[in-house]
Amino acid sequence: PQSVDANSTAEVAALAVNGQIVASAGGQTVLNVGSQESGHWSGVLLNSGTIEVSALNFGAANAYIGASGPTNVISSTIQVGSTLAKFGDGDVWLTGSNNIKGGGIRVSGGRLLISGSTEATAVAVDSDATLGIIGKAGVVQSPITLLTDGAKLLLGGGQAAEVDAKENSIISGWGTIGTAKATNTVAGLITAGPVPGELVFAGRTYLSDTAEFYWTLAGLHDDANPGTTPWNRLTFNNDLHMDHLQVYLNFTPETDPDSGNPFWQLPHTWTLWQFKVQPDWYFQEGNFDYSSGSFSITWNSNVSLAFLQFKPASPVAPTASIRVAADKITVTITYSGVLYESDSLAGPWLPVEGANPSTYIVPTNLADLKFYRAYEAEPSSARSSRRPDGFRLNNRTRVLPYSGPQAPHLSE
Repeated sequence: PQSVDANSTAEVAALAVNGQIVASAGGQTVLNVGSQESGHWSGVLLNSGTIEVSALNFGAANAYIGASGPTNVISSTIQVGSTLAKFGDGDVWLTGSNNIKGGGIRVSGGRLLISGSTEATAVAVDSDATLGIIGKAGVVQSPITLLTDGAKLLLGGGQAAEVDAKENSIISGWGTIGTAKATNTVAGLITAGPVPGELVFAGRTYLSDTAEFYWTLAGLHDDANPGTTPWNRLTFNNDLHMDHLQVYLNFTPETDPDSGNPFWQLPHTWTLWQFKVQPDWYFQEGNFDYSSGSFSITWNSNVSLAFLQFKPASPVAPTASIRVAADKITVTITYSGVLYESDSLAGPWLPVEGANPSTYIVPTNLADLKFYRAYEAEPSSARSSRRPDGFRLNNRTRVLPYSGPQAPHLSE
């Protein structure tokens, strides 16, 4: 690697780092780039390069960083006079604890990823470029403007002091937007990002009539069984004005409501939005209807929470009778339709996991299991309106049919 002598200052007219490291030999090292004069431009070109000197100094001049290659890293504090422009398709990571001092930042291509504190005067992001604020130490203390279509703010646990997101721009991820005294305006899209989590709007927030919220379920969990909480939610700590926010649902192939997974045979609830101040809000539901059931948004004023709820569609009645074949070890049930299981006639009734239609193996050391074929959307409604067709399997592998109407055909 190239290096700057310990406790010294080096000067270059311009700097290109191609697959190499510009390191510090120790102590406080400064690398002055370009003329250092106001109104001039000085630059750094990185191609999978790393700069590790203490300070990368452009003086009063404007600066540009051009990047290619998958990873470029600057751990230095960057001193710039008026504007620091990032261009090129490559990622640039700013990993210093206090990484930019001086002028404003313009991200015009690729991704500028910040994991420390930034004291720029303002930040602007152009179309198809990304500003990332990553980790709890990632803080941008100046206002951020997402200027146009495809301009993106990516949060990975970081904090943005204030955001103005124009129409068709994108806010993605989890973290905090705004301080208590900030005003945030969103006319673009709010999405989950690579890892769904909670996005907190700390200041006064305006969601315009062009704003869209994309809720994503990344795992088959809900409020009752949150797991690692694999869905995105919003919290508003200050005044909120929501003007016809469009709400859409996103699923992975594994969480698709029409995948046939038994998870979608039960109702579910997810915490969607939390309000610390009474909101002024209006929203419109998008793709909320599926073959397996439908979604809706409900509001609980007692806890100031909005919930996303799923109600399964009415189960299809079995198309064939249930046949039971028994040996002295297990009982195998083969059936068509939706089968529910309970340890008593009083419930709770649960869908049999992993089968629709399929088979179900009952070990003989289990207590009695009781089953019925569902005809109603709600098991409680089915119990109140009719005695269900069904049968019981006890731990001696005997099959004991109930005497309800149209009892299923059973055989051993």
